[in-house]
Amino acid sequence: MCIRHAPVEEARKKLSDDLKIREKLELVVPMIESGFIYNLLRMTRIYTDLRCWI
Repeated sequence: MCIRHAPVEEARKKLSDDLKIREKLELVVPMIESGFIYNLLRMTRIYTDLRCWI
């Protein structure tokens, strides 16, 4: 590898690493979001159930 091509290779590696991270996040973010929504709904139900008892 020539010294002149080193910055290009570094940029390619960075883009490749960024793409791998984005692909992993595409799988993880929906799981986190659905868990958050589930917890909100659950807390709302618990709150309404408690209000019925009072």
